[in-house]
Amino acid sequence: MDERPFLVVNMLDLSDADIEQLKKFHKSYYNENNVLSTANELKYTTEIKEIFNKEIQSPTSDFVRFFAKQIYTTGQITQKVVEMFTPLVKKSMSMVINDIIAERLNTAMKNDEQVEDTTNISSNLPNSPKENTENKLPEGIVYMDKEAGIITTQEEMDAYNIVRSILRRSVDASRITYKDYKTYFVISLDNSQWYWICRISIGARKKQIGIPVNKYKSCDWIQIDSIDDIFKYADRLEESIKMAIEKL
Repeated sequence: MDERPFLVVNMLDLSDADIEQLKKFHKSYYNENNVLSTANELKYTTEIKEIFNKEIQSPTSDFVRFFAKQIYTTGQITQKVVEMFTPLVKKSMSMVINDIIAERLNTAMKNDEQVEDTTNISSNLPNSPKENTENKLPEGIVYMDKEAGIITTQEEMDAYNIVRSILRRSVDASRITYKDYKTYFVISLDNSQWYWICRISIGARKKQIGIPVNKYKSCDWIQIDSIDDIFKYADRLEESIKMAIEKL
């Protein structure tokens, strides 16, 4: 029996992907062969994702050598060469990820423009019914306001749900609200603009959680490796919600 489970879910923070996997265990859908196949696939894809994520954050020597061997042809790949290529590999990977995200956003915007043009044309044609066309967003994006430049990602919503799960012991979860801005994602109490609980900043290169200090006079930004690290700052969030309750 494997030491590591092939599927781990948080029942307080279920994603759509988790639900799709759990459906396979319902008696209406259960198929032993499919479950075994899924277990085997998830086991390896999860480990590959973990390895790849670590390489993105901090490329190993072997990973850097893989690229250096294909580019550096003027001599041997020494430790000095590896050290020279390490920041270049890390920067290049971030650029590739940014390009992929930008391409998806551009595609989504073009699709929105095409849908709008088609709708306008159809509305001007006699006896032509209007069709409700659902705007499709890129994978990982749950909301996008092109005019305001605001993009709400699934990762930001996951971070919001983590904060709710931490603070529901102190306050009704329905009172914990959020508002997205161009520069960061704000989680607050009762939609208050002034008495916020924390700020979330998720970029291609780094992720941060900001916690109010000195009675909201400043923000303590803490860099995190993943949104799961938010659980490490549960005590700070508890202090923040108490401060917000006192102000309200």
